[in-house]
Amino acid sequence: MSGTISDIQNDKIPASFWRKNNIFPITINPSIKTELIRTTLQRKNFFQATFYFMFIFSIVFLILVSIIIAFTAFGALYQMFFAIIYLFLCKKRQFSQTPKCHFTILIPAHNESECLHSVITRCLQLDYLPELFTVAVIADNCTDNTAQIARDCGVQCLERFDDQKRGKGEALEWAIPQILAQKTDAVMILDADCNIAHKTLLACDYEIARGSQVIQVSNIVSNPDDSFRSYAMALARYIENFLYYLPKTQVGLSCFMIGPGGVFTRDVLEKYSWHSGGLAEDFEYGFRLLKNGVKAVFVGDVVLDSPFPVEAKQLAVQRARWIFGGLDLLRRSVMGLLARGILKRDFVAFDAGISMFFISRPVIFGQIFLSGILGFLSFFLIPSVWSRVLLAIFGGTVGVYFLYVGIGIFAMGLNQRRLKYLCLMPIFVLKYLEIAVQSFCLLRPKKWERTPRNSEKN
Repeated sequence: MSGTISDIQNDKIPASFWRKNNIFPITINPSIKTELIRTTLQRKNFFQATFYFMFIFSIVFLILVSIIIAFTAFGALYQMFFAIIYLFLCKKRQFSQTPKCHFTILIPAHNESECLHSVITRCLQLDYLPELFTVAVIADNCTDNTAQIARDCGVQCLERFDDQKRGKGEALEWAIPQILAQKTDAVMILDADCNIAHKTLLACDYEIARGSQVIQVSNIVSNPDDSFRSYAMALARYIENFLYYLPKTQVGLSCFMIGPGGVFTRDVLEKYSWHSGGLAEDFEYGFRLLKNGVKAVFVGDVVLDSPFPVEAKQLAVQRARWIFGGLDLLRRSVMGLLARGILKRDFVAFDAGISMFFISRPVIFGQIFLSGILGFLSFFLIPSVWSRVLLAIFGGTVGVYFLYVGIGIFAMGLNQRRLKYLCLMPIFVLKYLEIAVQSFCLLRPKKWERTPRNSEKN
């Protein structure tokens, strides 16, 4: 029932209106009756407006929650898709071809006197024609005898002192042009604490002969059983390498550069000179190549392994650098990759842009956490079939992620110690998230900092 003040004053409001609203006009003064009706209509309009507002708000809220939960669910299925490819299609290859490519193994080293000799020795013993590879060490701002060890091993040593430009990225930017001035077809970047498989260069030669310009060799953890921290990182790295990057290459997509073991042909390094001095210099350079249509292939047939942090302090230094470097690169690069994928119909670039939302573990944890909070809020505040479906999708997403990690656990292998470490995994996840928050919000590293070695932990 609606009416105007003139209707009220002329007494045109029917008696049913008064009975419905518990008003008795016969005994009420006309002026009071007018005010009562005005108040009643205002209250009714207010309740109607509130109802419409809450209805529209509920619809908009549920749409936003649906988008977030659907995106998180897509990420889980996206990664599970590649895990299935790994289980059924990825097979280890053998290499016996006559090598043709000349490699330079470039080792940036800052005060690496304790481990440099062993990595050079392993490089010199590779299953590859000696005349087709050389080893070069960048002694970068060293205060120990790193440079002397390199010379004693009979390899090339590039000694650098620069207090203004310190860090691995700056050292590579300085050294790579000097390497390209020599006879070489490709450059492999190796850390000073890596163990390199004997057939690594054969595998890379095979890929370059097939036309690959950028290669990432699988990079795993050599000390998974030292602590629950190193096991957690070993598991994460195994999943990233073999359940994600290897099957991506199998279907023609690009992997990301994830540290030591990156191989770049001369043509790439000459066309896209190394200008990467960020916190994640290899990751950053790889994205620059992707933006220019150069994809990286992943080689999982041979592995590099290196020790990962055992102590909390070591983990904090390394994770802070990697997490903030990766998140900063996500912020700066993802839209460019998606734009290239759409505008130039470059599916590899588009997939790389999408992958940025699912390769960073802090981002994945954030997606799951936000989806869970919003899913339960919608279920309790807006109970409906829609909200129940959203909560069920979230539960299924969590289940897919558990299955995905479970595949990685069994593929990597289990023993009694690792079962014990799995029980401590929630502690590691909480510590990891703490480091991620600190890295992104509070303790952002300003420059590259080398991870302390296990021998330096005291």
